[in-house]
Amino acid sequence: DKTEIKPLTSFTKIWRIKNVGTCKWTKGYGLVFFNGDRIGGQGVFFSSTDPDIEPGMEVEIPIKMFTPEKKGEYYGEWIMVDDHGVSFGYPMYVMITVKK
Repeated sequence: DKTEIKPLTSFTKIWRIKNVGTCKWTKGYGLVFFNGDRIGGQGVFFSSTDPDIEPGMEVEIPIKMFTPEKKGEYYGEWIMVDDHGVSFGYPMYVMITVKK
């Protein structure tokens, strides 16, 4: 949280997420922007070549981001969605400080 990063810098935020539900996460499930500052990130989705995430399993989901030019604090929330685009679980966040 509040990692200091220079303006206009790319970085990768990685969330480690555990499937605590009762169904597996398959093609089309993903992590998408939910609220706040997007910080240049785009949602990511499991493809048919990704392994299914069974209940109880963990997965690391990386999202490439890009810091804004303006200094300040930025906070964005991301949430899991199923293969129909319906969100579930609790939002996860990224919080950075852009310093020149």
